[in-house]
Amino acid sequence: MSRIRDAQRLAHDTFASGSWMVVRLLSLGVWVVVMAKLLSAAAFGWLASTLGIAAVCAMFVGAGIPYLFFAAAHEDSPTVLEVRWSELLGCICLLGPLIVLVALLGIVTWMPTPVPVLLLLALLIVEIPLVGLVQSSALMAHAKRNFGAAAGLPAMMTLGRALAAGSALAMQVGIGGYLVLHLLTALLMAVVALAWAGAKGCNTVMPRMPSGTTLRGASRYAAMAGGSLVNSELDKPILVRVSGLAVTGNYAIAYRICAAAAMPITALSASMLPRWSRMLAAGEFRSLRRSFALMLLVVACGSLAISGLLQMLLGYARLQELGFRHEVVSLIKGLVWVIAPIGLHQLGGTALLAVSRPLRRTIVDVAGLALLAMAFLYFYKDMGLHGLVLASVLAEIFVASSMAVAFFVSISQSESSMRERSVG
Repeated sequence: MSRIRDAQRLAHDTFASGSWMVVRLLSLGVWVVVMAKLLSAAAFGWLASTLGIAAVCAMFVGAGIPYLFFAAAHEDSPTVLEVRWSELLGCICLLGPLIVLVALLGIVTWMPTPVPVLLLLALLIVEIPLVGLVQSSALMAHAKRNFGAAAGLPAMMTLGRALAAGSALAMQVGIGGYLVLHLLTALLMAVVALAWAGAKGCNTVMPRMPSGTTLRGASRYAAMAGGSLVNSELDKPILVRVSGLAVTGNYAIAYRICAAAAMPITALSASMLPRWSRMLAAGEFRSLRRSFALMLLVVACGSLAISGLLQMLLGYARLQELGFRHEVVSLIKGLVWVIAPIGLHQLGGTALLAVSRPLRRTIVDVAGLALLAMAFLYFYKDMGLHGLVLASVLAEIFVASSMAVAFFVSISQSESSMRERSVG
């Protein structure tokens, strides 16, 4: 009977996660298409850069505490997980306002702002502490093995963006009007998401200041959390200084479309985390190596298949009739080949997290961002839009290959350490 229940739960979780992924993909697609029609290239370049900065900041607002949920979920006392959640709330209350102010000053200094500063401040308040809270609820749900809620919570926020975009298009408003709608729908969806998470038993409501032990244990995950997004989010702010807002907007639309196409592959990569963690704990190093190598092959082949299919569809689809500018279409045709490196990047990052090497993942991510910035500067001068594509693909290949090497080195070190302990 227990096996039947486990199989039923697995089927339910798989269906729920898959359904929410479809919702997220469709919502993201609607948002990108509508934004391409609604905003100018420069306006979307500013919006994408701002949201990218906010996304990275939202990963820091919890100071890495959400990644302790997985260890706390295996503790004998269920109160450990509740304490971690309460400490997270206290951390968000403490760090949230500070990070919002730093992000605000950085954005208005880095690039021209087409909306009032107070509107930008309201946007950052929603996109940093509130979105960080929703993401933390998703990790709490994942730790409690409620995979439907774990996938549904982030999807709700993406759905909110799509609803805001559709409303803005119907009302024919500019970027200021869209941001107001964005704020309203984001607040609504966040309240719904958090209420749903509470009903699932995935959070509590009493904040407390985190202990020194918690902060020390979470510190190595804090940098990793923000670093995991730097290549996919901070490339737009960097590109603003290289090529201007208009080119950044065209690049951002094309990149988001290709990144959305990679989501099934990245989700597959992330799903390997629990299995690889168990293999490491059991000392099954040979099986872990084989599993990772097999997943490298699966992700590479699956990603290339998606790239080929998307390239073929681009030959028949008339994207310009959907409102996409000629420059965007040209960038999409090149950036389809970044899907495989993105998938392998996610796989390597998941593997390093599974073997408890988050700092190595962060170092590689930051190095990849530095390489991307230099490649943007070097290739854009001589090759224009094609240079941006080449820079993006090369940077992702560097990160993916470096993470794979770092994983195999980490496994060898862990195996040697276990042998020394057994001999001692």
